[in-house]
Amino acid sequence: MIIVISTLFCIMPFFSLPFVVFGFLSSEKLSHKKIYAMCMAIAVSILLYYFIPDITKDLHRYYIIMKKLSVMEISEFGAYLASKMEPLSNIYFYIFAKIGNYNLIIVVTTLISYCILFCVLWEHQKDINLSNIDFNIVFIFMVSTFYLVDDITGIRFCIARLIFYLALYFDLYKENKKIYIKLLYIVSTLIHSSCIIFLLIRILFSFTKNKFNIKTFFALFLVSISPNILIKLANVTSKIYFFSTLSQKAEEYLSLNAGLYPMFILQLVIMMLAFILLLYTRKRNEQSNSNYINYILIILSIGLLFYQCTSISTRFIRAAIVFSIPILMDFLKEIKVKNKPMVYMVILAISIISLAFQLSHLTVKISYGNLFEEGIFKNIISIFFKKL
Repeated sequence: MIIVISTLFCIMPFFSLPFVVFGFLSSEKLSHKKIYAMCMAIAVSILLYYFIPDITKDLHRYYIIMKKLSVMEISEFGAYLASKMEPLSNIYFYIFAKIGNYNLIIVVTTLISYCILFCVLWEHQKDINLSNIDFNIVFIFMVSTFYLVDDITGIRFCIARLIFYLALYFDLYKENKKIYIKLLYIVSTLIHSSCIIFLLIRILFSFTKNKFNIKTFFALFLVSISPNILIKLANVTSKIYFFSTLSQKAEEYLSLNAGLYPMFILQLVIMMLAFILLLYTRKRNEQSNSNYINYILIILSIGLLFYQCTSISTRFIRAAIVFSIPILMDFLKEIKVKNKPMVYMVILAISIISLAFQLSHLTVKISYGNLFEEGIFKNIISIFFKKL
């Protein structure tokens, strides 16, 4: 079946998606699931290739940046790069600017994003060997809560956050202390400066003996009710080159409040459920994954306490949701069979609502360009070799 569906996908990528999804859900071999999952990722990347973001989205701004970079010679770009805090992002933009097809950047970003998500998922599945239905439930939740418009089209924060996730999982959960794992933390900050905050928390976390308790939460609460402390701290550190724009960004993000819009409310609900899940799992098994869980609890706490600053809160909540995927897998592995139907219903309900919000968001924040005229009826070969 894997050969038939893969061939069908190459001929009709969009119309074969129901068969790809069916193949993924029905297959019990991890090797087959990997192929089906990559077919889904490729389909999403093609879909986003044709999308045209509105002027409020980061992707629109990145297209403008690439247009400016496209006329720069390498020597001029070197001088430009020296003045930027996020060199890896700018190199990334420069490559696609020189290729000349700006839409390609979203294709590659989508594939990178899903590959990182899948990497941790496959790695953890090898360790704990979930049943097929448990693994399918986790996969559905993961792809449903990974938002196409805000996550992938954000490009810089999307890739940076997922690279940080990769480092965090192998560092704290797998306890892999190799130097390249540590370097991944640094790489994430060079892609998006906001990951400096995640890294600082990781460093401070070591000094608190990798614990999360009521004292930690109270300390975060005091900071959240006095945001001026953060602005003053940012002003001090802004004298350091690497933190030069931190003050401006801190003041900007702390003042942004979009209110309790539907998708944000859903994220808050997921966050509260994640709190319960993490605390339950930590109590059940304090040895193997407590450090990883404690770090996520700190990230979730910041997302909760700064809920009035939605721009900050959503970043932490969405990061924590992704970070929690291995813990959700552990949870499903440990709970009793008789309790699983209720857990399945909750996870699937959240996934369906999340997908519904995504679809409604797509119709408002992004247009479909010439997807239906040029893209949806093409086969995979013509899409990648003629259009792309």
